[in-house]
Amino acid sequence: MLLGSLIAAHLLPRASAQNAAAPQKRTTLDKRPEFVPGELLVRFRDGTSLARNKSRVSVNVSNGGRSVRVEVNHFGGSELVQGLMLARMAPDDMPAALKALRARSDVVYAEPNYIRYADAVPNDPRYVNLYGLKDPNQSAGGISAESAWNTTTGNQNVVVGVIDSGIDITHADLKDNIFVNTAEVPGNNVDDDNNGFIDDVNGWDFANNDRTVFDSVADDLHGTHVAGTIGAVPNNGIGVAGINWVSQIVPVRVLGKCGGYDSDINDAMVWAAGGSVSGIPANANPARVINLSLGGSGSCDAATQNAVNAALALGTVVVVSAGNSNANAANYSPSSCSGVITVAANTIAGLRARYSNYGTSVEITAPGGNAVSGQLDILSTLNSGITAPTGTGYNYVQYAGTSMAAPHVTGVVSLSVCPRWSNTRVGSHR
Repeated sequence: MLLGSLIAAHLLPRASAQNAAAPQKRTTLDKRPEFVPGELLVRFRDGTSLARNKSRVSVNVSNGGRSVRVEVNHFGGSELVQGLMLARMAPDDMPAALKALRARSDVVYAEPNYIRYADAVPNDPRYVNLYGLKDPNQSAGGISAESAWNTTTGNQNVVVGVIDSGIDITHADLKDNIFVNTAEVPGNNVDDDNNGFIDDVNGWDFANNDRTVFDSVADDLHGTHVAGTIGAVPNNGIGVAGINWVSQIVPVRVLGKCGGYDSDINDAMVWAAGGSVSGIPANANPARVINLSLGGSGSCDAATQNAVNAALALGTVVVVSAGNSNANAANYSPSSCSGVITVAANTIAGLRARYSNYGTSVEITAPGGNAVSGQLDILSTLNSGITAPTGTGYNYVQYAGTSMAAPHVTGVVSLSVCPRWSNTRVGSHR
């Protein structure tokens, strides 16, 4: 199943308008305008008693012998068009009231009080290359992100854990959405927040058991690319835009040049979700969603399943890549674990990518790139430094794989989940 067909189910509800009942829910493909139930805009003819009315009055209108009670009154700005009123009635009476008002000789027009939304499309110069975020009528393999952004662009109190190689936290298109523990002063070699660890500012490196979350360009480009799809900063005049515009990304490093160990990955899952891991500073900003664009052969083992279960029990959604072996995902881990969202890759045409794992362990597909020379892959954040990231060395490169598909799903889920409001965080977004 394509992610574009499910994105509407992952949206936060819109706030009600003018204290009225919430508007009817719109699906991604439903482009009909929405309106405030029980409200009409009515213009009465100049000179009529209702057009001259300056106070709220109730009138009865008749529709097929049925009497409908309607309350009409002026509203802000209505003096610009004399006789324009806001009419309110019971939502169930709205169709009858609309028909009856339109039939009256003293009414110029009557229409629903429609609800409009901002058309949120980022202005980043390379956004045009992000086929995976487009609506299906523009790209068959797209996820309809633009439709989602008309509802929500994220919540800065929602935390997303990226369990991967390191993340270039200095990247110009990422740094503003990287979590910062503001209780620590970076680089002062002091345990400012008194948690027993010095300068734990952005996340944790489980591979080396230290606070660094980016060791080298040679090792950590994968995590940087994944993070950009989830949360690259939009509308900043550079590069690309992520799916979630404002949520905080916590780098959790578990992979190096030679891969990573289950022992580190499992601890990282528990820690990212807010669980306690011996010898590691408590995670003051538990993730509501974690992304694991990693895996290996062999079905889900007991230790990994236990780590997934712990994360789920803490209220965290776990999104994992299906794998790139063109094989049954049931024979790979963590894609075969219970309770995770396993993501296969589709092409720009919306078809399964030739490399993507498949099978009943897969819940959904998302854009992962074609991996064919000369065809579009997934463009995201990277750094061109030789051994370490440089402030001017950030760049953007196309990768392909289910590793690129999973963060599309993670981004969508992070738009829909609520923050853990009860948590008291040491740090905050900045």
